Amino acid sequence: MYLSRALVGKKVTLFPDHNQYDKNSNWKATGDKYGFKVSRDCELWHEAGLIAAKDDIADYYLNGLKTLNEPVKIVDPEWNDWLKENPGLKKEWNLTYNSY
Repeated sequence: MYLSRALVGKKVTLFPDHNQYDKNSNWKATGDKYGFKVSRDCELWHEAGLIAAKDDIADYYLNGLKTLNEPVKIVDPEWNDWLKENPGLKKEWNLTYNSY
């Protein structure tokens, strides 16, 4: 494993995918070797049914978003400006402005 000089002497926490903490790729051993903390969060979240097998920390947070009452809105902050610059396409393709 290549260790970046930027990490030397820093507090580093690794967040391995489910079932990678001390099995398969064994991130626990890698963390111990370099003095990094290794989180068991994905193991615990899987046991609690919060993530599926082989999921990772991103899946945990994305699953959390699904429980919100409102749908996630993806907004391009440059979209309205682009529409102003391309009025012909706006009309031709029936595009609308973001309302946020």
